[in-house]
Amino acid sequence: MIFLFTEYDKISDEILKELISKLPDARRRQAVRFRFKNGKISCAAAYLSFLYGFRNIYKQNGLPDFSAEKNGKPYLDAYPSIYFNISHCNNAVCCIFGASPVGVDIQEVRSFNMRSAMKVCSEAEIERINNSAEPDLEFCRIWTVKEALSKLSGDGIFRDMKTLSAANANLMTSFLEPDIYLTAASYSPDADFSVHRLGLNDLMNL
Repeated sequence: MIFLFTEYDKISDEILKELISKLPDARRRQAVRFRFKNGKISCAAAYLSFLYGFRNIYKQNGLPDFSAEKNGKPYLDAYPSIYFNISHCNNAVCCIFGASPVGVDIQEVRSFNMRSAMKVCSEAEIERINNSAEPDLEFCRIWTVKEALSKLSGDGIFRDMKTLSAANANLMTSFLEPDIYLTAASYSPDADFSVHRLGLNDLMNL
């Protein structure tokens, strides 16, 4: 199950302070260190989207903080059976939960850059981008797939992105208007990739 929050434009400075006050200590310190408002919002909303799922799916209370694997993938020490992953871009955050390891990535569609593509795409993928009627969109789709897969495996930046394969993984890709691409990945063939949009009130009421 995926929780998506995009209502950045509704968050005033006062509301942002209230959202940050709901975070555990380490996450609160992280949020206030961001220089720009959008970074603070993403940091707070990402955790609160997680917290919404933690409390509503698993009926848990408290304010758990994250531990991290060596490559940065978050997990919960006290709840080893709860699998989740978080992603954010400039104006959206999402959190996915699963009964087995999961990965998720969300990105805004940007202009296709061949130099960047050469670092992460195979020759076949670059050809597919070049032949696409919408190369910006196709590159973003490929990029989010690779990011979601690397976060699923936990390999992160140590994975060779060019050879990254979706073999043995279940994928969901979705283009969210106006310009955001979302990809989720799981090893489970019956993973729940349903997307539930959260409003500002959902975060404020936590």
